[in-house]
Amino acid sequence: MPQWLKIALWVSVGVVGFLGISAFIISLVKVKKIKDKYINDKDALAKKQLIELRGENWGKLPYELKEFYNSKTNDNDIDSWINTVFLNDYKTLLIASKNLDYELVCLNLLSPSKITINKNNFDENKYAQACKINTELSNKKISVLSQNEIKDSKFDLIYATNIIENNTDIFANYFNLLNNNGMLVIRQDDTNKAKLRDLISDLKFAQVTYEVSSVASKFIYIVKNANIS
Repeated sequence: MPQWLKIALWVSVGVVGFLGISAFIISLVKVKKIKDKYINDKDALAKKQLIELRGENWGKLPYELKEFYNSKTNDNDIDSWINTVFLNDYKTLLIASKNLDYELVCLNLLSPSKITINKNNFDENKYAQACKINTELSNKKISVLSQNEIKDSKFDLIYATNIIENNTDIFANYFNLLNNNGMLVIRQDDTNKAKLRDLISDLKFAQVTYEVSSVASKFIYIVKNANIS
């Protein structure tokens, strides 16, 4: 074979390969644009729905209570928890972890859910002081139960943080307390990736629906489907 023909063949192979790679990259870019547009459209629809549902409370948080509790929780994280209640029309909510005092008062003030908390995680005196700072809070009921009473209850939504109790223990202790189509949300205040991977591995094995998503903090959302006991 003449040398020029060999070179021509190699060049043609290179051109075909380049065109193939280029087409693949272009297709990926197009898919990403379509996906981003879908997500943006979906987000816009959800925001419109939330504005209608939350009414005058849209975008509002009790900052006087944030200062009182000396909370470092990001406002967007709090908002996402409130929005989750509204978007899914959850009626019953359990605060499952300690040190979520500010989250508790925000959810009690700004969401329609009936809220329950473990009495060991509830500072009654501080809550009474918070009611004096924000008098509207005193009109909101809260259910304070023992752990045994909680174990005999069911909830649409359970919020927790993994800063004291780890992800796998939270899942083991609370997932079965969910109603069908209920959701367990764990904020990843302990950002150890290995601990999150351990839980994800368990969820995949058990075929439990989940999603990991970030607002300001990272969260794992775990859904109890009707076919999961």
